[in-house]
Amino acid sequence: MKFTFLSLLVLLSIATLAQVNKDSADYYFKKGLTFYDSRNNKEAIPYFDKALNFDTTNSDIYFKRGTSKLDLKEYKSAIADLNKAIQLNPKYQKAYKNRGDAKRELEEYEGAILDYNKVIELNPRNIGAYINRGNAKHSLKNYNGALEDYTKAIGIDPKSIFAYNNRGNTKYDLEDYKGAIKDYNKVILLDTGHTNAFYNRAKAKFNLKDYKSAVKDFSKSVELNPNDELAYYGLGRAKFFLKNYVGAAIDFGKSIELNPADSNAYFSRGLCELYLDNYSQVLSDCNKVIELNPADADAYFLRAGAKAELKDYEGARVDFGKGSELNPAHADRYYNWRKKHKTKKKDRAVIPATTVIIQQ
Repeated sequence: MKFTFLSLLVLLSIATLAQVNKDSADYYFKKGLTFYDSRNNKEAIPYFDKALNFDTTNSDIYFKRGTSKLDLKEYKSAIADLNKAIQLNPKYQKAYKNRGDAKRELEEYEGAILDYNKVIELNPRNIGAYINRGNAKHSLKNYNGALEDYTKAIGIDPKSIFAYNNRGNTKYDLEDYKGAIKDYNKVILLDTGHTNAFYNRAKAKFNLKDYKSAVKDFSKSVELNPNDELAYYGLGRAKFFLKNYVGAAIDFGKSIELNPADSNAYFSRGLCELYLDNYSQVLSDCNKVIELNPADADAYFLRAGAKAELKDYEGARVDFGKGSELNPAHADRYYNWRKKHKTKKKDRAVIPATTVIIQQ
């Protein structure tokens, strides 16, 4: 009986202690962390709110709430919390880094760079700060500055996939396609399933007119991600320049299935069909392009060519007139090419004025 009474006292003490703990910042903060650690940020925030009702001097609570908001894309509110965390702890490295990330999402790139500078000042070997600062500089088209940061990150971690991939992207934008390929090669060596690296390397090879190799990389990209319409579109472009018009048309068709609103894919397939003498399909694709983008002069020129092949000369004349109205420069190219090659059996009156879109 005595044991039971003592046990009851212990239980009552524990219950009382638990009740007291529930009315504290520490209790609500730890409760919020259970959701935060499982990336359930929406559930975590109300507990952090309650914790701050009891304690407004704890920088960690502001940091966790701000980071939760960052993850929920509530960038301005996240910055407000991270400001408070930094005010309470001026050496809070992670808070500077996350505030920089939030500013970068808001396209406040200069402000983001200042925050990443502070992270690097506090920890010169913080690879994430170099990569993210490089990303901000890239967005400002400070490509040389971005290259320096990515190279610094690689110096810290020679196996950083993000640094190699982003440096490759920057070299690509500088039209250093060979340099970009070297970086994408490194990414693929480190991660043989890196879809973006295969896709980006394919684009670089395409720009170097290495179409066969580009086809291989675009093919690998769609193998890794069968739902990437851009990879199918790129694959179609490479096949087009290898004069594999049937294969290109199929790939453009797949791109259309994945993104029915892409007027470029319809146009490109229509151009392939013109080479294949499938004029009805050309008309269908051009009609769709014009429906999606009524100001697309190339679609009118391409449709004019198909109508001319079908001996609908009045329709061709009308479409050529509309295309000329929208883009007189392409009309001149059409006229000069047509005059030069009008006696050739495989005359394609509008192709020189339209293939430019495949190259873009």
